[in-house]
Amino acid sequence: MHGYAYLQALARRIRYDILASTTRAGSGHASSSLSTVELTTALLFGGFFRADPHRPDHPNNDRLIFSKGHAAPLLYSLYAAAGVVSEDELLSLRTFGSRLEGHPTPAFPYAEAATGSLGQGLSVGFGMALNGKYLDRLPYRTFVLLGNSEMAEGSQWEALQLAAHYELGNLVGCPTRPYRCTASPWTSSRAAESRRSSWIMQAFPQERSRKRFIPYFPTEQTTYEDLHRQRGPGTDHGRQILWHPGRGDHQSLPDQEGGG
Repeated sequence: MHGYAYLQALARRIRYDILASTTRAGSGHASSSLSTVELTTALLFGGFFRADPHRPDHPNNDRLIFSKGHAAPLLYSLYAAAGVVSEDELLSLRTFGSRLEGHPTPAFPYAEAATGSLGQGLSVGFGMALNGKYLDRLPYRTFVLLGNSEMAEGSQWEALQLAAHYELGNLVGCPTRPYRCTASPWTSSRAAESRRSSWIMQAFPQERSRKRFIPYFPTEQTTYEDLHRQRGPGTDHGRQILWHPGRGDHQSLPDQEGGG
């Protein structure tokens, strides 16, 4: 498990890589990716997520499903930080023939499911968790990164209720809750509904929990409003942030293999 200072530095590197790859591609939902950097960095590199990045097909690896598939640049940047995606490949985002597609697909070996269509990730995770507990009887856990708006989908809440019914303590839902988002379906009433479905609401996963639903409380309060103010003219879907490197953004960041 890495310390807090290391995780902070690693999160800055991942932010840099998200901006570099989406700037090169000219698109790629940078704001959706940036809004969940701290949560996923702590999850993958803070001692919670158990998997061998060099053996993505190992049956005991924990599963990570990006239900908010438009945050694919974050997924690729996380695995660049893990040392299994090169800088050159990272900059091939959304180019013809690249396995780093605009939304995760099985062409990328660390993508558990193709998640271009929102509202399906928790159902996929439910199936994987059900299989792990009752069929294969393996110790892996399934983590599902959930978008804010897709939590309005009925399929997500059906999966939530079924997971509680089957007592899937190996399933962890991680919803994004962007600050100052004017149309957020993640409300106190929805949190209460999660509790009524027997999911435990808490700020971060703890090993003693059997059934967990984790609202995201970010270390840095990135807001969609702040990110949109950095955009150029126009409101194109998935438009990149106008960003230019060269101010020492990547200084004092951990290298891809770990270290200070």
